[in-house]
Amino acid sequence: RNGAPAQEAPDKQAGPAWRRLDGEALNVDFQKLTGLKDRGVCYAWTVVECDEDMDLAAGFAVDYWTKVWVKGALALTVAEGHGPPIDPVPFRLSLKKGANHILAKVHSGSLGFVFSLRAPEAGTRARFRQPLP
Repeated sequence: RNGAPAQEAPDKQAGPAWRRLDGEALNVDFQKLTGLKDRGVCYAWTVVECDEDMDLAAGFAVDYWTKVWVKGALALTVAEGHGPPIDPVPFRLSLKKGANHILAKVHSGSLGFVFSLRAPEAGTRARFRQPLP
């Protein structure tokens, strides 16, 4: 807080304020996204459509900490130092035929943070689909 004016708590009944982020940029400006200058937590959500069940080598790049869930099951936790944020933390991405919802809880430092999900083996068998209009 460091003398900053207190901010009103969001309406707990309103649910999360989802915003669509398009493009290939890895760096998300936390201050611009939330209006807060200090560290905090955001959630990222996407859907991967698959033609068949598959188990892929994947990586999640993050500059602080994260938890990643696939179809509601915890698939990755990054809770300690892991090297530069541009180097993804490897994990196995188990996908089922059809829609696979992926949710990431990303902890930010101040102002901005970097995160991305990569699955180079997916080829054309798995396609990312933005869940928000």
